[in-house]
Amino acid sequence: MADLTEARIVLDPGLGADVRRERHVLQLPGGDIAADTYRPASAAPDAALPTVLFIHGDASAEVLADVLDWGQYRSWGEAVASRGLCAVVLQHRSSDGLRHAPSLLAELEAAIARVRDHAIPGIDAARLGVWTCSAGSSFGVAAALLASPPVAFIVSYYGFLDVRHLTARLDPNVPPDDLAAVSPAAVVEAIPCVPPTLIVRAGLDYPELNESVDRYVAAATGRGDTRVEDHPAGHHAFDVLDADERSRELIAMTLDFMDERLRSDG
Repeated sequence: MADLTEARIVLDPGLGADVRRERHVLQLPGGDIAADTYRPASAAPDAALPTVLFIHGDASAEVLADVLDWGQYRSWGEAVASRGLCAVVLQHRSSDGLRHAPSLLAELEAAIARVRDHAIPGIDAARLGVWTCSAGSSFGVAAALLASPPVAFIVSYYGFLDVRHLTARLDPNVPPDDLAAVSPAAVVEAIPCVPPTLIVRAGLDYPELNESVDRYVAAATGRGDTRVEDHPAGHHAFDVLDADERSRELIAMTLDFMDERLRSDG
């Protein structure tokens, strides 16, 4: 298997040309976190650009220690910047197997608010969308659904969207209310209208993950435009593991979706 810390998205390998990457620190109530921005090198430093906020997957603190340098997030950031947009990749904390679920959710809600409050220069606060993946989707999608005003879009790649039915895999001491708080399938039931949402899933992924997507889609029906795209032969993390036509098609489709929603007037 490819080294996920080095593998880049299976698109044009030259996406990093003419992109400026900068490290920032977001000061949040629970402590500072790092964030990298990716902007077109030609953009003026103070130009307010439509922005994609990337919320990475969840893992142990040791695994996430250098997540901002992973090829996956560097290349997604470069791909977004190549469209004339800004990408912000957060380095959020670990949930420690959902034992710290409420504090991580609060951290991400605060991060969205701080980015919108111009804690990082060059952000168009009115045009902000959220991309998240894997176990990070539990927190990232929940935080995006709770954002006010609503974000421009939500993208979830191979994401767990309902962790309430994963109790056999979890610490039994995690309270059910905490699981519900980071289960977008539960959160969405309290939201009258959700932002445009693109969910991309892999056919060869964990069955319980794809079941969680079904649960979310059922709960979100009638509350907004939710689009589901499948990669039937794709694996978890197909965007960096499966260099095939469908992976490239889905990545390009996602970039188009984000670009169009950020430049839309409605």
